[in-house]
Amino acid sequence: ETVLEDNFYHELTYHLVWEPNSTTIWSDLCNRVVYVYICDALAAPLWILDAQGNPMPGARHLCTVTANLSGLYSELTLQYGLDGRQYYSIVYYVLVALGGTELSARIRWYQGGVPYEGPATIIPDAFTR
Repeated sequence: ETVLEDNFYHELTYHLVWEPNSTTIWSDLCNRVVYVYICDALAAPLWILDAQGNPMPGARHLCTVTANLSGLYSELTLQYGLDGRQYYSIVYYVLVALGGTELSARIRWYQGGVPYEGPATIIPDAFTR
């Protein structure tokens, strides 16, 4: 059995990618939603959800995290894939506090190599059923 300290945060990495002519970049950043799952099984499954979107045995929905990432819009730069196709990409991190008596979350991103953090709203699973 593992006991987590009160200040323990688990960091989840997310990558968003858009085609250059995408019309959803702004709304995707303003209304970011992340579904966080945990696995109680001794051996974690390769995939957390099955093909129908249901949690695999031993996995369960922990919470939903929402945040406004519109501040990252200025960080979008046109990139090129190995096949020469153009795309925009953003990387951000969701930090979920798993120690202590209540869930909390933060959003982390980097601008020019400098880390920034901002608030996130966390909705526990009990309120999403």
